[in-house]
Amino acid sequence: MSLATRCTACGTIFRVVEDQLRVSEGWVRCGRCAEVFDAREQLFDIDLEAPPPWPPAPAHDTPAVDLSTQDDGRWAPSPPPTSSPPAPIPASAYAPPPPRPLDLTAAPPHKEPRPGHDSIVAAAMDSRHEPRWVDEPGLDAGGAKDPAPRWTEPEIEPSLEQQVAQEVEQEMARLSAQRAQLEAQAQAEADIQQQAYEEEQARLQAELAAAEASQRAQAQLAQLAQQKATPAPHSPGEGDHGFQPTTLGENGELLAAAEAEATKAVKPEGTAAGGESNSGGAPSELPTFMRPARQATIWNRLWVRVSLGLLCGLALAALGLQATWQFRDALVARYPQLRADLQAFCAVAHCEIKPWQRLDSFSVDASALSQAGSGHHYKLALTLRNKSEYELALPWVELSLTDANGQLIARRALAPKDFNLSQDALAAATELPVQALLTTGDKAVSGYSVELFYP
Repeated sequence: MSLATRCTACGTIFRVVEDQLRVSEGWVRCGRCAEVFDAREQLFDIDLEAPPPWPPAPAHDTPAVDLSTQDDGRWAPSPPPTSSPPAPIPASAYAPPPPRPLDLTAAPPHKEPRPGHDSIVAAAMDSRHEPRWVDEPGLDAGGAKDPAPRWTEPEIEPSLEQQVAQEVEQEMARLSAQRAQLEAQAQAEADIQQQAYEEEQARLQAELAAAEASQRAQAQLAQLAQQKATPAPHSPGEGDHGFQPTTLGENGELLAAAEAEATKAVKPEGTAAGGESNSGGAPSELPTFMRPARQATIWNRLWVRVSLGLLCGLALAALGLQATWQFRDALVARYPQLRADLQAFCAVAHCEIKPWQRLDSFSVDASALSQAGSGHHYKLALTLRNKSEYELALPWVELSLTDANGQLIARRALAPKDFNLSQDALAAATELPVQALLTTGDKAVSGYSVELFYP
């Protein structure tokens, strides 16, 4: 069923869809004049029904207008209004007519289609022009002029179904192209995987053939070794002249043949037969499964093991010498009996043995800063204590002087010689009182702090 409607403003006939009318509750917009109207008023089946009349017939409740004209074609003037109101109409005049009996046996009236409707619609669809009145008189089928003006059917707009069908076809074409592209990519990947699989199979077959050839060569070599170990028996009556042992040349020929067979199985196709080495047909390249075994045999050789042992010994000796040079002071402090040996070592290594520096084994048991004489002269007194069991080097003292506000006045690093000490080490578990004279110029000192460190 193909539904169509006619615009109530311009008379254009165009197709509509039932779902479209259901969604919009019957209201549509004309594609030619943009008029919004109710399509259900002019709705008809374009295949089975005739379109509604155009222009639309006036409603029954519209009052008739007297369009009387004068004889010369001008409008006749309307009569002047009367001052008196019209006479009332009696109520009996409004009485409805009596109901007519319904004849159920009568056939429904047959609605004759308007003559020429199909031809008019076809002409409107083919002409594709605006609806208009034809003022010029035309000729009918008999050749006579038609004095009455004719109304041509308006153009029928393309339906929404055609637009939807076109969009669906475009989407299907796009999806088909995308599917073809994906199939081509999948086929290309499958071809690559198949080629890689075939190459891997060929490589495995070549290695298997090489392994079989190597096994055959080893079996032949074992057989030759057994023949060389077991002499051939001979009868006593024949004497020694009839005994002919297998010569080395014959065994060498058999061995060369076995090795040549193994080499031929290992070498790739297309390798010339003259490419063999001069060592009696020995293979120039071993198969992949034999390379790890050959590499393992290299480490089992005597000269390789001796060389590795010497290298390891030299490395350990170098490491010991480096540790001795680095910790020479600690070794002398812990083991005094090694002093002579380490002094000889330092004579060769151009180093010097000094007291062991170990700051965490020192502590300041007492400290005092007092004024000495007039002016800003002060005396610093400290008591250093060695808490360890070894003789250690004397540390340096960092002295910080502050004023009454806690601001730093001066900071100085005092070496052991600043305390008038002739020694540079302190024996194990002993105390050493030291003192030094200081001057601050014109600045008064209110506080101080001391810290031990090694430069």
